[in-house]
Amino acid sequence: MFKYQTMVHNAKRLTQASDLFGIPVVSTEQMPKNFGHTIPELKAVHHPGVFKHEKSLFSMLEEPVKAHIKALSRQNVVLYGIEAHVCML
Repeated sequence: MFKYQTMVHNAKRLTQASDLFGIPVVSTEQMPKNFGHTIPELKAVHHPGVFKHEKSLFSMLEEPVKAHIKALSRQNVVLYGIEAHVCML
């Protein structure tokens, strides 16, 4: 993957900043039994409030995630990750 270490560094910083500022985090994994789990470097900075969901669709917006985001009553979200341009459909 192009600039893998930069991507990992930036994702860790976003996750750590969310904890510092009390911003909720939703973490999804695309069929982890087939494609693998979130890398250990990112799991290490997940704070206890991270909502985790194993998804089976390409989109991250499966019903449990939609319900969680709706319950947060937030108008804005920040999306980041591998293939985020399609996984937010």
